[in-house]
Amino acid sequence: MLNIIEGANFVGKTSTLIELKKKKPSSIFVYHPRFNDAKHYEYNYSVKGTVIYPQTMQIPRDIVYQISHVVCLKYLESFKDKNIILDRVFLSEMVYNDLYNMELYGELVEILKKDFEYKIYFLTCDDEEQLKLRIKSRLEQDKTKKGFGVRVGDTVDPETVEEKFNVQKLLTQRYLNIMEFYKLNYYTIDTSYIPQKDVAKLILDDIKEENNG
Repeated sequence: MLNIIEGANFVGKTSTLIELKKKKPSSIFVYHPRFNDAKHYEYNYSVKGTVIYPQTMQIPRDIVYQISHVVCLKYLESFKDKNIILDRVFLSEMVYNDLYNMELYGELVEILKKDFEYKIYFLTCDDEEQLKLRIKSRLEQDKTKKGFGVRVGDTVDPETVEEKFNVQKLLTQRYLNIMEFYKLNYYTIDTSYIPQKDVAKLILDDIKEENNG
């Protein structure tokens, strides 16, 4: 079964996955392709929606993404009878990227629904004050990283916090819209005041119930 961990920024996905690995080391943990981290592609910001590979070839990002996601799903299909915990899936691309053709991703959704037993664990941070505190904390942590932690002097810029807060709310709503539109099987967990070890326990308890059911 595919147990997919999804959610926008600041909801504790990475920390939850660390806890899941501690609590359920026998599961198979898989990281879905993340193209912002890819070493073989370079974004071409002068031509919207394209990447450069390897140096001069212009390729629509949708095509690169779709091929890679299909390959990943085929790989997962080869051991789908195992208990798999998946760090995100192609839904993230549907939410975060400006896509040319959503129909391509609709086909991936149909593959997921038709070929897999799956459940999406959708993490949120619904308390607005808690979300702003998490954003501010992340900006403080990232103050030494180039391009991160926009500041006024040595203080986190309040406008940046507000901007990221608004983006977070928008992304969360996009996730919900997509999952509702495609009638996906998902379980929402509000992590506002729940430690990540308890979030992991909620997920594992639900996985156990699904397997026994």
